[in-house]
Amino acid sequence: MRLLRFLGLLAVIAAVYFAQYIFDYRTLAHFFPQRLLQWAPGLAEYGRWLSTDLLLLALFLTIAGGLGFGLLAPAWRGVADDNRAQGSGGEEEGKAVPEIDRARTFLLTSGLGALFLLLLLWVRPGESIWGGIVWILSLVSLFFALRILDRESPPRLTAPDPRGGWWGIVAVLVVAGLLFGWRLAETPTSLDPGLSRFGLAALGLASGQAGGFFSPGPLGLPWASHGLTALFMLMGRDVLLELRLGGFVAGMVVVFATWLLGRELFLRHPSRAADHELLADDGGWMALLAAALLAIGYATIHFSRLPHYIEPAAWGTLGLWLLARGLRSGSWLSLGGSGALLGMAALVAPSGLIFVAAGLLWWLGVFLLAPAGLAMARSAGRRGTRLAGWLLGLWVIMAPLLGTWLHAPERFVAYLRAPALMDAVAFIPGASLFGLNLRRTFFAFNYAADASSAFGFPDHLFHSLIAPLFILAIGALLVNLDAWAGWSLLSWLTAGLVIAAGLSPRAPFVPVMIPLLPVAALAVAFAMDRVRATAVAALGSWINQATVIVAAGLILWVGVNSWLAYYQFAGVDSEVDGGVVSPVARAAHESESAAELALVYGFSGRPLSWSEPALALVSADLPADQRRLSLGPDAWPDAWTDGMAPGVRFLLQPADRALLDEIEARYPGGRVSLRRDLRGDPVVYIIDW
Repeated sequence: MRLLRFLGLLAVIAAVYFAQYIFDYRTLAHFFPQRLLQWAPGLAEYGRWLSTDLLLLALFLTIAGGLGFGLLAPAWRGVADDNRAQGSGGEEEGKAVPEIDRARTFLLTSGLGALFLLLLLWVRPGESIWGGIVWILSLVSLFFALRILDRESPPRLTAPDPRGGWWGIVAVLVVAGLLFGWRLAETPTSLDPGLSRFGLAALGLASGQAGGFFSPGPLGLPWASHGLTALFMLMGRDVLLELRLGGFVAGMVVVFATWLLGRELFLRHPSRAADHELLADDGGWMALLAAALLAIGYATIHFSRLPHYIEPAAWGTLGLWLLARGLRSGSWLSLGGSGALLGMAALVAPSGLIFVAAGLLWWLGVFLLAPAGLAMARSAGRRGTRLAGWLLGLWVIMAPLLGTWLHAPERFVAYLRAPALMDAVAFIPGASLFGLNLRRTFFAFNYAADASSAFGFPDHLFHSLIAPLFILAIGALLVNLDAWAGWSLLSWLTAGLVIAAGLSPRAPFVPVMIPLLPVAALAVAFAMDRVRATAVAALGSWINQATVIVAAGLILWVGVNSWLAYYQFAGVDSEVDGGVVSPVARAAHESESAAELALVYGFSGRPLSWSEPALALVSADLPADQRRLSLGPDAWPDAWTDGMAPGVRFLLQPADRALLDEIEARYPGGRVSLRRDLRGDPVVYIIDW
């Protein structure tokens, strides 16, 4: 019976991979080998099917394969679902001791302080230093109270703390650091207009031009969302590097937090075979697998260089890890810190609302499922009081922001539309558009390419060797919905898909899907573990090590291919601005020694101005006394000669190559150089005179 189950599992895996082939190529014309066609010529008919019919077939195979995998794979049982994990005893609720009473006073103070800020920002248009002091004191009061509660009622972990596997995550972080940090300022070569505007706002915050912490900035986002980048901007050395350092830090945090979260969600009792072969570890290999899958993804590598989009994922994933740990241990500090971190995720970007929704759904699962291995399952009163502590952490962070929205509701609308504004597209909400966006957002992992200008990668998010495993994972999670890991991952994924579809001006819109990357990686790791468990049950413990080696080889192969594909993509300037502004801006950034800097364009090239976001951004590193000009057809010919002196640098677009002769005739003796992109195409001419 076990062998039949294993063979059935291989069949559904093959079906889903066949469906992925159809998604990738939309035809079967070259699928069947020539020798097979000679033996069975009837198969050639399938190569003539229309792409629409093939896509319907692939969709059917995907649905059937995912559900079949869930039914055939062994059910998941982690520590949270195991009665053996339930501890004995625990603290009594509502102990009337002085320390507890003092903690409740501090909790009340922090909540009232946040309420005061909400009311203050509701009735007043601006923020004051006194409001900031009240907010900080509310945070301090909150965590002081939570620490008292933990000291009086110590957390009780319901299973041994997962502490092993550090060497593995260190190796993954080293690889992730190399992928995220290599040529950080130069790759991608495109200076995305939205990111450039974000950098200008961060420069304004660093120079003290912000109107407050919770008030909206020029992009409709709270000024707090620019804080991390503004901190690096204070270095004042290289604005292009400083703009991306925040993304690098956030990307590393996301990978590490995904590992931490996987250690909590996949925690289980290790089991061994009769020959003492380890059949299942404590869940560490699944967490490590998820972190590695996340680190080598196209989108993770790209958005670890764009701080605004990935920073909510850093706050949010850490917040969900603390929530999972707090639910298992009953720690007040973990639960209150989780609420605060999830509030920060929502504060810096609307995509952070995905984590808040996921946290609420996790609490719903605690009340509905009451997993035996969680400290929260022992008593309804304990679940209610810990939920209140989590909500209070969320409230202290979010209340002032809610006050600014109540004062001017259009600020909330601008907050939701910020991703579309940064991508320079219209945001047109509607029920019919939402349904289409939801479908396309789901298929971004294995079928549809990104539609945003911030990324625009011409392929689906997962490599074709990994994408079918994501579909299998959906089926496995559906069947294991009564298990804590199944509920946690599926509820997070569902909330993310719905909110991302609602925030997308067009789908798939990957900038708002970044919070889905950790859960997708965790889901794929879950599916791979279920395949391994089935293989071990059918073939014996000898296959266990083989599956680990195959998984490591798969990660290595996909990682190398993903990096090569991404590097080829990121080495060419985006077509959003015609591939013109970014190379000119980079050439201008390297022109600090020029006495004068002139943008030259004719009738063929794109009109250029120093008010372009990318050009305005790089101007921050140029000398204040440097004269910067924009010379177009309307400025000819007088502006070309008046006031020009040796030491001028002209920047010319390739489309205006014909102007080179005129410039050389007017300014003889100049030195001409040409910059090319990764494909060898010319991107900017530089004339130094």
